[in-house]
Amino acid sequence: MKRAEMYGGIPYLPEEILRNILKRLPVKSLVRFRCVSRLWKNHINAPSFIIDHLSYSNHQTPSLITDFEGTSNLHSLDLDMELRGVLDGHPTGSIRPDRILGCCHGLLCVQTSQLEVVPLTLSMWNPAIRGVMPVPRSRTQSRVIDYKVGFGFSPSLDGYKIVIIYTGSDHVSLVVRGVEVYSLATNSWKDIEFDILDRRCLIKESLNVNGSIFWLATNLLEFEEDEGWRINTPLALVSFDIASEEFKLMPTPPLFEGVAKLAVYEKRLALLHSTFDPNSSNSVIDLWVIEEGIGVSWSKKFTFGPYPYYLQPLTICRNQIIGAVSYFEKVQCLEEEEEGVIKVKKAKTDDIYLINLTSNEFKVIAGSRYGDTGRCFEYVESLLSPSNIQFGNA
Repeated sequence: MKRAEMYGGIPYLPEEILRNILKRLPVKSLVRFRCVSRLWKNHINAPSFIIDHLSYSNHQTPSLITDFEGTSNLHSLDLDMELRGVLDGHPTGSIRPDRILGCCHGLLCVQTSQLEVVPLTLSMWNPAIRGVMPVPRSRTQSRVIDYKVGFGFSPSLDGYKIVIIYTGSDHVSLVVRGVEVYSLATNSWKDIEFDILDRRCLIKESLNVNGSIFWLATNLLEFEEDEGWRINTPLALVSFDIASEEFKLMPTPPLFEGVAKLAVYEKRLALLHSTFDPNSSNSVIDLWVIEEGIGVSWSKKFTFGPYPYYLQPLTICRNQIIGAVSYFEKVQCLEEEEEGVIKVKKAKTDDIYLINLTSNEFKVIAGSRYGDTGRCFEYVESLLSPSNIQFGNA
């Protein structure tokens, strides 16, 4: 029998076979395998392999990371839909979940300064490889007290950017005062035009999909000294094209009062909308998906429910809607407890609820040992080094 060729005492595998094997492995294993030999280390550290590994990971079932109020770490929801791992390793210590501003390709955009402090102190963090890169401070903005942040990737640009939208001070706190964009490729900030955001009130959480960052927004009608700004309740959609650095306004589906949440469904922008009937104490969730073509149009793909409580959608992951009991039902439960009302609760306020988009199957994940569910991010581990990306490399 012919003996296998050896390299440094290790059986040699053709590069194509080795690459095909290694790209299927989790990041934790690859980090350890860097120590096997110089050949393996150089192979795993190669920018082409890092991109190949990311491309393979993006086509696999993603993880979901979520936070719980009262905790300081992010928990992962594994393939069996069980809460298991904890993401840690940031050099500043545990990162509070409400300071995770965006997630893309295994990179987290993290706020390391105190909340509501301007200018922001940000860093790019890859918890899988424990890599961190401080982001240069944005230009100091005067007359601002709040901000909205988006982080995303543009396939056409092959680059990552952060956008910060600053809003005003005093009684005009909802008015946009400035917009800055940071490019990881150039490691620099710049101001951009934002006329289209005039009299728009953006909802804080953003979503990155297909090279754009999206926010839901409402319209500011007029300012009254006693009442402040009057807000028009119908929603609008604000998009930011990462490559062209331009804002656009887009229509939303015909929504009525309820809870709306942006999501991704079959790699397209989607919107989850939950409505509650106080008479029956039931809620219904609609899934709207944006259609490709000339102009912008939405189609309603599914309607789920009714459910015997106010279910608030958080995101879509692994062909399932992830939801939690809304804040309003939590308050109602607390009021019932305070008033001594004896009543069997229809929902536990700290559980996670799963709705399968294919079978309509409804599952519950107990979350009582963690606390109330907060934000959710779809997460894929990667070997991307934040410090190398800023120079336009992997």
